[in-house]
Amino acid sequence: MKLSVKAKLAASSGLVLLLAAAAGGLSYWRLSELAASQQVLAARGQRVGTISDLQNALGAAGRTEKNIVLESDPKRIAEFGQLLAHQNAELARLRAELERGATGDEQRLLATAADKLAAAGRTQAETAKWGSLNSNFRASQFYQAEILPQVRQLTAASDALRDRLAKEGGEEALRGALAFERLRADWLRYTRSFALMLSTGSLAELDGAVKEADALEAAFRAELARTKAAAPGLGEGAVDLASRYEAAAPLMKRALAIAAEGGNLRAATLTMGEGREQLAAAMKAYDEVAAFIKQEMTQAAVQGAANADSAKMMLIVILLGSLAIGIGASTWIALAISRGLAEAVGLADAVAEGDLSRTLTVRSQDEIGALVASLNAMTANLKANASVAEAIAAGDLTVEAKPLSDRDALGLALKTMLERLRSVVSEALGAAGNVSAGSQELSASAEQ
Repeated sequence: MKLSVKAKLAASSGLVLLLAAAAGGLSYWRLSELAASQQVLAARGQRVGTISDLQNALGAAGRTEKNIVLESDPKRIAEFGQLLAHQNAELARLRAELERGATGDEQRLLATAADKLAAAGRTQAETAKWGSLNSNFRASQFYQAEILPQVRQLTAASDALRDRLAKEGGEEALRGALAFERLRADWLRYTRSFALMLSTGSLAELDGAVKEADALEAAFRAELARTKAAAPGLGEGAVDLASRYEAAAPLMKRALAIAAEGGNLRAATLTMGEGREQLAAAMKAYDEVAAFIKQEMTQAAVQGAANADSAKMMLIVILLGSLAIGIGASTWIALAISRGLAEAVGLADAVAEGDLSRTLTVRSQDEIGALVASLNAMTANLKANASVAEAIAAGDLTVEAKPLSDRDALGLALKTMLERLRSVVSEALGAAGNVSAGSQELSASAEQ
C-alpha cells in the first residue's frame, strides 16, 4: 500500500492529536469525578454541621428544661415553656433534614439516634410538665397567704382561752384548757408536716411525708372531735375556737395537697436521672452518626487522592507517549526523507558526471520512493540512449532509437540522427555504385 509523506505526517499527527484528545478526555473525566467528590464531601460536611447544630439545640433544650425546674416565677416558667417548644420544633426540623437522603448504615444509625432523641423528648416533656406545676412555690404562697394568718390567729385565740380558763379555775376549766392545749399541739404538728414535705429530697421521702401528714391530720381531727365535744361546757369562746380550728383544717389539707404534687421534686428527679441519661444517649448516638460520616469523608478523600494520582500517572504516560510518538514519527519521517534525498542527490551527481551505471533501491512507497524510481527510470533511459549512441559510433546504424514520448528530446534527436545517417549512407552507397559503374564502362571502352 502506498503511503505518501503527507499520509505519514497526517497519521503521526492524527495519532498525537488522538492521544492529546484522550488526555483531555481523561482529564475532563477525572476532573468531573473530583468535582463530584468535592460536592459529596461538601454535602457530608454540611451533614456533620447539621448534626452539630442538632446537638447544640438538644443541649439548649436541656438547659431550658433545667431552667423550668429551677425557676419559681410562673411568668418565667411560661416563657421557658414556649422557648422549649420552639427548640423542640427546631430539633424536629434538623432531624428531618438529616434523615432526608440518608441511606444504608447512615440511615440505620440515624433511626437509632432518632429513637433515643424521641425517648429524651418524652422524658423532657414529662419533666417540663412537672416543673410547670411549680408545686413548692404555689404551696408556699398558699401557706403564707392562708395558713400562717390562721396559725397566728389560732395561737392568739388559744392563749386567750387558756388565760380565761386559768382565771376561772375549777376542774372542768382545767380539763378544757388541757384539751385545747392538746388540740393546739396537734395543730402545730400538723402544720409543721408542710415544711417537712417541702424539704424532702426524694420521691420515697415525699411519700413518707404524705403518709405522716395524713396520720397527723387524723390525730388532729380526732383531738378536734374530742375538744368540740367538751367545748360547750367551757363557754362561747371555746366553741368558737373549736370551729375556727375546724375551718382551718381544709385550708391546711389543701396546702399539703399542693405540696404533695411534688412537681419540683419529680421534675428534678427526672432531669437529674433518667433525663440526663437519655440526653447523653441521644448525644452519643448522633456522635456515632457524625463519626460514621467523617469516616466516609476520609475514605472518599483517600479515594479521591488515589484517583487523582492515577489520573496524573495516566496523563503523564499519555503525554510521554504522545511526545515519544511525535518525536519518533518525526525522526523516522525525517530520516527516511533525508536518506532518500541523499541517495537521489548522489545518483543525480553521478548522472551529471556521466556515470549511468548506478541505480537505487526503492525502499518506500512514498514520494521519496517515487523520486528514486523516476531517477532510476531516467538513468535507464539515458543508459539506453547511450547504448544507441555507442552503436552508432561503432558504425551500427541498424539500432533503433526509441523515444519514450513525444517530449523525449534526446530519444527524438537520436532517432532523427539515425534516419539522417542512414540517408547519407544510402546516398553515399548510391554514388559509389554510380562511380563503380562508370569506371567499368571506361575500362570496357579502353579495351576496345
